[in-house]
Amino acid sequence: TRCLSDWSSDVCSSDLGIYALSDNKLVKLEPLPTKVPDPRIALSAEITKPSSTVISADKPSFILYRRDLLNDAPDRLTLRVVARMEQQTKIVDGKAITTKLDQSWRIRNTSLDLKVSPIPGQREMIIAREDDKLALTPGRYVLVVSGFGYDFTVAGSAPSPAHCLEQFETGNGPVFTECKAP
Repeated sequence: TRCLSDWSSDVCSSDLGIYALSDNKLVKLEPLPTKVPDPRIALSAEITKPSSTVISADKPSFILYRRDLLNDAPDRLTLRVVARMEQQTKIVDGKAITTKLDQSWRIRNTSLDLKVSPIPGQREMIIAREDDKLALTPGRYVLVVSGFGYDFTVAGSAPSPAHCLEQFETGNGPVFTECKAP
């Protein structure tokens, strides 16, 4: 079991993994079943499973507890926005047909870089944090580690426009736009 005693109470875990530090507790992040696309690609393939991890902190830290960090720790990590697909519009027989979408998300190329630091006395652990002046808006994100995404949602009711997309089918393929404000 490894413990971090830099916080008001010890935060411990005996399992290797990727964690969010929220409310002074380690919350294990689950990996997505697919690799995260290169940041030059605007959107990922569709994700149909909702996030199973919800955190309350808008300024979370991320703890990576892995054996491979002994010799190959990353110098930075990236958070990518995951947008909920709100609706899809298609032209059928000359008429626009709009369908609300349920359980559909896509990873966007919108990202934030995190600072990575070693954790003193814990050679198999690193901590990644965002700039202290920035806060995450409510919504879904993935922490990208070695091309794989570790999924979580920041609780709240006012996600940014970056967390919502609409799809319009054209003759040349789909076009995605951020949702319109209500």
